[in-house]
Amino acid sequence: MSNIKLNFSNVETDDGYKGRMTPGIHDVEIISVSEDTNNNGNEYISVIMSDSADTMEHEERMFVTDRGMKGTLKRLAHLFESIFGKDKFPRDNVSVEQLNQALAGKKLRVKFGAEEYEGQDGLRLKTRIPYLNFAESLSVQRESSRLTYDPARDIKRVSAAPKESAPQAAITPPLDLGTASAEPMSF
Repeated sequence: MSNIKLNFSNVETDDGYKGRMTPGIHDVEIISVSEDTNNNGNEYISVIMSDSADTMEHEERMFVTDRGMKGTLKRLAHLFESIFGKDKFPRDNVSVEQLNQALAGKKLRVKFGAEEYEGQDGLRLKTRIPYLNFAESLSVQRESSRLTYDPARDIKRVSAAPKESAPQAAITPPLDLGTASAEPMSF
């Protein structure tokens, strides 16, 4: 028999992992705004949000490429207006650090949609914030909210791709033998 004694009094089993934000409308807090680069070398602004119960988290990547900048500016302006009021977003050049100082710690209501994708173990959902009209102030009562969520509309489903089939040979209509002549045709 062993004399080993185990003391679990200082052991924490919470690894700090938060689940992913689920599609729907959630009261959230902006945790941070930072800049980063993806594996393809594209720069983006990362906005990390946590739900009010601090059990789910979401990172929204807003790309600052030539193609993505206009949409990123509109989405960030929408965040500002949802927190500070209409036309209260900055009009001058603002650094990402200044965005973080202004937005981190702020609470608001956000609509999360999703996109289906084919994962290794079947269909999965990736939570996404819609392009526009996705946030509002927490001062808006839920029953007066303009944010609506409908899974049929707000989850982009993978469409069933048609199965590839072998090309069909051209079909020649049958010859009408009733009108055929036994005599050779002259041209």
